[in-house]
Amino acid sequence: MTVNKITLVGNVGKDAELKKTKGGSYARFTLATNTNYKNNAGEWVTETEWHNVKVWGLTAERAVSQCRKGKLVYVEGKLVSYEHEGRRLWDVKADLFRVLDKSIVCPTCNHIHSSSFVEEYAMRVGLDHLKQSDRMSGA
Repeated sequence: MTVNKITLVGNVGKDAELKKTKGGSYARFTLATNTNYKNNAGEWVTETEWHNVKVWGLTAERAVSQCRKGKLVYVEGKLVSYEHEGRRLWDVKADLFRVLDKSIVCPTCNHIHSSSFVEEYAMRVGLDHLKQSDRMSGA
């Protein structure tokens, strides 16, 4: 028995793009995952790994509308490799993805903010219009 399964939680590097091939359409985006550790000098170091993710089929259009730069996304899938210009490349073929952070539209400035940003900001400055009950979902 063999297993080819990958689970990632990371931030989208750039907005998902819809691509079309003879075999159908897919959404493509990059996902950054971070590893934090202390080096030999005792300093914290963050290493970022970039993953190429492809979402095929009917969910590809949903990925294009939801997977925007900076969004926190959960991805389940498998690793697939292919040859390109003499090099072996790897992609994550996503079977499942979920956007984990919710964005909201601020009714005052009309900008889209992540919910964590808005809650922190509202607590600091006491803005009543940014209460949870008054929010409109932007994602």
